[in-house]
Parts: sequence; C-alpha cells; structure tokens
Amino acid sequence: DGETIDLDVLNELGPIISQTKKVIDGMLKIEVPQKLTTEHLNVMNALERLMENLTDIKLFDIDPIIAIGAISQYDTNVTSLEKATLELENLLSM
Repeated sequence: DGETIDLDVLNELGPIISQTKKVIDGMLKIEVPQKLTTEHLNVMNALERLMENLTDIKLFDIDPIIAIGAISQYDTNVTSLEKATLELENLLSM
C-alpha cells in the first residue's frame, strides 16, 4: 500500500556490511607508501562510516531513532567516500 515498510529488505544489508568489512580488513593489511597514507586512511574511514550507517539502518525495526539518524548521515558519508576515493585515485595517477 506504499506505507508499509518491508523489514525483510533490511536483511539484504547484511552481505553488504560483511563485504565492506572485508574490504576494510584487506586495506588494513596493505603496506602503503608514505605519500599515500593520509588518502588511504581517509578511504578506510569513509568506508567505516558507511558500514556503521548501514549497520544502524538495519536496526530500523528495533531502534528507529538510530536508523533515521543513520539515514540522515548516509548521503554525506557517500560524498565523503567519493571525495576520498577521488583524492587517492588522483595521487595514484601522478
């Protein structure tokens, strides 16, 4: 009816959260040249914030206030990840 929230959709966030965690864990193991450390860390931190947002959104049926807060921060954190990724990419192409 357009007003009912399908909470089963929240379960689809689980694999995305798990995959993001694996990416972050993999990035932690990379030996990064000194000139790239800040940008590498910025990408990792942005991924961590997005993962936290998704984890909080997944709590919608338990704690909607936390979930709504995460939803409100999601776009900002996506933009931060895009910026951090672009900065790292620019350094790598030099």
